Parts: sequence; structure tokens; C-alpha cells
Amino acid sequence: MPKKKSYILQAPKIDPKAIFNLSILTMVLIALYFLLVGPQSFFPYTLKAEKRKGESTIKVSETIFALDAQNKSGETGLATFSTNGNFQVYLEMKGAPSASQPAHIHKGACEKLGDIVYPLTSVVNGTSTTELQTTTAMLKSKLPLALNVHASEKNLAKSVACVDLSF
Repeated sequence: MPKKKSYILQAPKIDPKAIFNLSILTMVLIALYFLLVGPQSFFPYTLKAEKRKGESTIKVSETIFALDAQNKSGETGLATFSTNGNFQVYLEMKGAPSASQPAHIHKGACEKLGDIVYPLTSVVNGTSTTELQTTTAMLKSKLPLALNVHASEKNLAKSVACVDLSF
């Protein structure tokens, strides 16, 4: 009768230094990502606060979205939607020229923009503030929507920054 061969399986040896170095590298990469892109790229967030002024209460609500560069423009930014009795959209762009750049809220998504739903004040020197006659509920009812910044009045076909909105 033939002899049975037995094999002993051993788990590979794991170097604790390699695991430690890999975890440090991962943490450094995550920190760099958040410094360069910001946490808004993971999720839009909403801030809510109440402030008492005399006997009345002022309610403030903000939702912030990160605009991604389009067409290799290098322009990124933040779009802040806030309510404090009025509904305001504040844009702050990085890498924007000093020239005027039209901005709009379009029907659809960044990949396929539809008609303009709300024209916004053009971005000049990287900023824009627009007061809209709307509410968050009205915006929700019109989804999907995208906020888009165009290259210029003469070049509306070229998007330089965009974000799909969700409320």
C-alpha cells in the first residue's frame, strides 16, 4: 500500500512594518485628497442653525456643493445655497479669470445639460451672489438639476465647472 503524503500549509509571514507603512501612506493620501478637493466632493452637506435676535427667531439653512472642473478648465468651486428668509446662491470659484462668466441652474445633469431653469448672476473675479424667488421644496420638485458655469458670454457652449444638485 502506498504511503500517504501530508502537506503542511503555512500562512505567509506578514511584516508588521509593511502594514504600518501602508496604513500611514493611506492616511497621508486621504489627507491630501481632502486638502486638494475638499470633503464636499464626497457629499453635499447641510448646515442648520437658529439664532435669537431680540424676541424673534432667525432660521438659517445652508447646503454646499463642490463644482468640478469641466473641459480641462482647471476651475473648481463651491456653490452655497442658503435660506434666511430669502433664498440665495453664492458661488466661489478657484482658478477663474477676472472676466465675466455666465452661470445657470439647468434642467438635467452635468453630462447632458437641459434648458436654463434659473439664470444666476455671472461670476466675476471668482464670485457671484444671486437671490432667487424659490424654495428648497420647489427646487426638489424640479430635479434633476445642475449648476453650470460657462466660459464666457461668447462661448456658452463650453462649460468650465459644473455640479449635479440634490436637495
